[in-house]
Amino acid sequence: MIDLETGELKLITGGRIGPLTRLETFRESIAGAGAEEVFHEGEWQAYRLLAAERPGRLFAVLLHFKGSQLLDLKLALHCDRFGGTREHWSQAGEQARKRAHDQVLASIFGALPPYDLGWGTIQSVVGADGGTSVIWIRYRPPALA
Repeated sequence: MIDLETGELKLITGGRIGPLTRLETFRESIAGAGAEEVFHEGEWQAYRLLAAERPGRLFAVLLHFKGSQLLDLKLALHCDRFGGTREHWSQAGEQARKRAHDQVLASIFGALPPYDLGWGTIQSVVGADGGTSVIWIRYRPPALA
């Protein structure tokens, strides 16, 4: 799923995205061509795509860029059992999704989040408004990594 040394996320397409990914490179990639632009205002842009952690387990991934710099990734298990649509959303479903995120991360790190790595941080959170549960990967600017 995520390379702990580099912070890169492996994609279904075989590509990778991480702290050194630039917007222009992403948009020219196979993953970028298949991504949905969900926000664009000034220098701020966000894209959504799917990535596989392992066969049968998909994550929806939201990428946030400021200018050409990738700031963060938000990953959410893409599964109907957590309430896959707005009509079926529930706080209980999001809490179940968070527990599943915590289990995935604990299987990688051997402990529950948060994690502070040389290239950035990883947290498992539920939105402050009780919204969607995500694995939040925040990258440090390359000069500070």
